[in-house]
Parts: sequence; structure tokens; C-alpha cells
Amino acid sequence: MFKGRKWKFMRWAFMLILVLMSTVCAAGVLRVQAADDDLDVGANGKLTDGGHTANVVITVTNNGDNFGGYVRLYVSEKYNHNEHQMAYECYISVAEDETENVTISFPVPEGMDLENAKMEVDILNEKKTTTLKIQKLYHLFDSNGSAQIGLLCDEPSALDYLTRSVGIYNYNYNTNAQNYESQPLMPGELTDGITLSTMTMLVIDDFDISSLKKDEITAIQNWVKSGGILVIGTGENGDETFDAFDDDFIDASLASRQPYEDYSYYANSGYIMFSDISYGKTYVQNMARDAQMKTEGRGGIVLAQFALTDPDLDTGYFTSDLFATTTAYFSTANVKRYELSDNEMETLFGVMQGKANLNAKLLGAIVVIYVILVGPVLYLVLKKYDKREKIWYAVPAMSVVFVLIVFLASRGFAIKNRMFETIRVARADGTGMEADYIFGFSSSQKTWTLNLDEDTESAGPISLNDSYNNVDQYQCLTSRNPKGMQISYRPNNVFESAFFKSTQSNPDEYGELSFELEMKRSGITGTIDNDTDFDFDYVLVVCDGYYQIIPDVESGDRYTLSGFGRNQYNNETAISQQARQLYSKEDYRSAKLYAALTMAAHELQGESVFVVGITSSKDKILQGIGNSEESFLCIYEIE
Repeated sequence: MFKGRKWKFMRWAFMLILVLMSTVCAAGVLRVQAADDDLDVGANGKLTDGGHTANVVITVTNNGDNFGGYVRLYVSEKYNHNEHQMAYECYISVAEDETENVTISFPVPEGMDLENAKMEVDILNEKKTTTLKIQKLYHLFDSNGSAQIGLLCDEPSALDYLTRSVGIYNYNYNTNAQNYESQPLMPGELTDGITLSTMTMLVIDDFDISSLKKDEITAIQNWVKSGGILVIGTGENGDETFDAFDDDFIDASLASRQPYEDYSYYANSGYIMFSDISYGKTYVQNMARDAQMKTEGRGGIVLAQFALTDPDLDTGYFTSDLFATTTAYFSTANVKRYELSDNEMETLFGVMQGKANLNAKLLGAIVVIYVILVGPVLYLVLKKYDKREKIWYAVPAMSVVFVLIVFLASRGFAIKNRMFETIRVARADGTGMEADYIFGFSSSQKTWTLNLDEDTESAGPISLNDSYNNVDQYQCLTSRNPKGMQISYRPNNVFESAFFKSTQSNPDEYGELSFELEMKRSGITGTIDNDTDFDFDYVLVVCDGYYQIIPDVESGDRYTLSGFGRNQYNNETAISQQARQLYSKEDYRSAKLYAALTMAAHELQGESVFVVGITSSKDKILQGIGNSEESFLCIYEIE
């Protein structure tokens, strides 16, 4: 038997063991992972932003215990070289007998064919050490697959006729069957970051849009500008719908309302008063010849001068005409996306790196000063003080000092371990999507880890580099967890460069960058007002195929354009060429700025009129990289 202090010690030790055991058991309950057969995984793919961004909505249903872990999406286009080239992952928590969705958004790498890419979804535990589920995906971005239509209508069932297989004609007059699926939407779903990203078309009829919150209406407008097609019928609440949107988005009003059966085949426009929906009298054929379309950013708007819920509407003809005509029109109305090749990306990055010149004059001056000091000056000083025997100490000490000076002077052209150039492209008023282009370079094969803004919505590489031969490896992993988003990149070789892009919505406001531009025979005319807080090194002006670059537009300045401009089929190619010319002339600073403007022009493809001001940015886009980063800020405004 234990007595006294020994017994007290053993009793406390026994209680401590019980507490520890209960804690471990409790922790074990909290960390129970669902088994393979407990998890059901589904996925839906959708391209937005004019084909620039891929959105994969992954659905996980948990039939077992509470689960917390990671959903990882592997993407590879190289069938015979490397099966897993890129990976994207997101943390997910699914309670018992519940279903959760996560959206993985990433920029489409230049030249990647997502329709034929290999994809796989893996479910991993919280430590990413065990794969719990593997789901192969086939034709996730198949153009012939089902397209989603969102419905905003008091009686969504009245628009069920939109859900059917429709023949879509291409330019070779061949027909392809396209399956459409409709989904009634609740107002709150418009801002959840998932619903709209999966929609190809949004149809509004007999719904009071003015009852929505401002951020919900803004979400619709931004969705259209990023590539969506908005179809509005003029049933009940037509006036309220028009008035709810911004004037620069839809400037129209309902003059009168007529039932569909009263329309004649050759009816003229007149029931809707348009001020901005008149693009060459482009009507949707056979839709009573009274529905008009216009482009808006990378998307478009269709206004029908009758109620889409009208029971007399010939829904069969209408559906076919709607999808066939809008698909053909909006695929050609916007400027075709121009892809930067790997060589062009390499060239632009080379320009962004600049060049470190050896300062021969400085080193020559150091050598001359060293010879003079070590020679006659040092000798005469020691002789004056009768300390010539100290020369054996003085010369080595002087040499050490000058070696240190030479080392400090030569640091400017030493090879850096890692270097990053970042370009932020953001709208001046803080609306739309903010894009960050990131160019990285490393002299070693160590993995890069880039920490991005916690509000980042999509991120990943934008160029296809040679990858690992090991099919179980990936070169780049984009990961979102509760703490934020990271990009980890594993170089294949030393001195390797890579290119990334990230986007986020609702960025900071930078002020007002306003303009009034007009194309005349002499070129671009008009004015630009820089009411931001930034002094722009250059301002890029693009108007109807012409462009002009203006130097030194300071904050508060107004610049008047007098009719100059270059006419190029592709503006970004021309600006890139000018960047290389400036580089060859050793004007490295201007070359960097022109290269950054090239990426801004690339981001704004599809816009016919826009202005971009560029300046160096003191704010760092990347965090925690421990290496040099130079940032450029491109502030733009569109018509």
C-alpha cells in the first residue's frame, strides 16, 4: 500500500493519465474520416470570362461520420507524357448525411484544350497524407454537354420549355445537339460565388428585379460582362426590371406591352424604347423579329418585346431561334481571344527582368584609387611618421577594405536566387474582377510557395511548361484552406521561369479615370482625366482597333488627344514588340512598363474602348516569398 506523499503522487498521476486518455479519445472522435464508400463525388465544369477562367463545382455527399479534408483536382492534357501536370485543391467540411459544394476556379493555361484534358478528383484527409476517394472525370468541359440556364421568374415552371435538346448550327451548316438544363434561382444565390459561375444563360421574365439588393444586381451585371448571356422578356414588371440595372448596362424602357398573338411576322420595333440596344439592327430571327441583342464586355444582352411566359408563344420555334441565334451572334460579336504563346511569354518575362550592367567606370575608379593609396600615398604617410616597417600590416589591411568595397559594388549584377515581377490590373472604380499576373524566376530547383490575398477567387499557372515524367507528380499545386490561398511550384530545372495569374472580385477603389473618345479619320480624338491619386508613367488608349500610348499623365491632369493612333489587328502584339525595341535600346525601365501594359491589354480583350494608366506599385502582391518583388499597377476604365 502507498501512503503519504507517494500515494498523493500516484493518485495525481493516475488522474492525469485518465484526462489524457479521455482527451485522446475525444480527439479521435473529432478526427474520424469517412471511408471510401461513404463519400459520393460529382462535378460540373463551366468556362467564364470569355474562356479565360475554368470553374469546377465539386459536390461531396457524406453518408458516414463527420468529415473534414481536401478536394484535389488534377488536370492534364498530355496523355503520353504526364498524367498529372497541375493540381488545384480546396478544404471542405461535410457533416454526417450532408452534401456540400466547393468551387475550384483557375485560369485556363494558354493553349490548353479543356474538352480533351484528363481530370481526376481526389478526396484527401486533413493532413493530405491519405487519399480517401478517387473519382475520374470525363469530358467535364464538353461543349456538347448540358448547359445551365438560370431562371428568375415568379412562376419558373412557365419557362420549363427552355429545357430541351436544341440544334445549334455552326459555320459549316452542320447541326450539333445541345442539352440545356434550367434552374430556378433564389435572390441570395446570385452572390454565393457558385451559382452564377455555372450558368451559361440567365432568363428574366415576370420578376421584379428592383426588389433585389444592390449587390445582387451588381452580381448579374458582372456575370454578363465576364461572358454570360442575359435574356429579358417584357412581361409583368418590365419597367421595374429595366430601371433596376445601371443606365450604362441597359438604357431602355417599356413603351407599351402587346400580347404575342398580336404581333405580325414583319412587326417593326417600337414596343421597347432603346437607346443602347441597337447594334446594326440585329434582331433574333423569328422571335417576332423584335428581340434585339448587344454585347456587354465579354457577354451579351437580349431584350424580347413580349412576355416569355405568354401561353400563345410558339415555344418550340422560339427556343431553337433563341439558342441558335444568340450562340452564333455572341461568338462573333466579341474580339476573338488571342493566346500568348510560350515563346511570347518567355520574351515578355525577359523584358520584365531587365538587365544588370557591369559598372566598368566605377570598378576602374576603385582600382586606380587602390593603386594610388597602396603605392605612393601609403608609402609617404608611413615614411612621414617613420613607420615604414608597418607596411607589412598596412597593405593587407588596405586590401581587405578594398575587396569589401568591390564586393559591395558588384552586388548589383550578382545572380539572384529568386525574382518575381507582378502586374495588377484593376478597374479604377473598384468594380469587376481584379487580375494579378505573376512572373517568377529561380536559379535553383527548390519549390516556390507564393501566398496570395485571402480574397483570391481563382489562381494557377497560365503557361504549360514541360513537366515531370512521374505520373504521380504534379508541377504546380494551387491550394485554398481556411487561412488563404497558396501556389506551390516545383521547377524541373535550374534557371526556370513560370507564369501565374490570380483574380478576385470587388478590389480597392483607386479613384476616377474618365474619358471621352471618338474615332475620326485622323485617329483618336477626345480627352482623358486622371482623377486618381497616381502619377502614370504611361497611359494606353484603345479605341475601335486603334491605340496610342501617352507618357507622363500626372494625378489631376487632363490630356487632349489630337487625332493620332496606330491601327493594329492585335494591340497587345504591337505593344509587346515596342517593349522589345525599348529593351534593345537599353531603355530597360520603359521596356518593363510596356511589357506590363501588354498584359493589361491582354486582360481587356473584347473591350473596344478602354484606357489604362500604369505606375510602379509600392504594395506587394505576394507575401512570405522571402525574395525580391517589383510590382506594377495598371488602372483601367472601359466604355
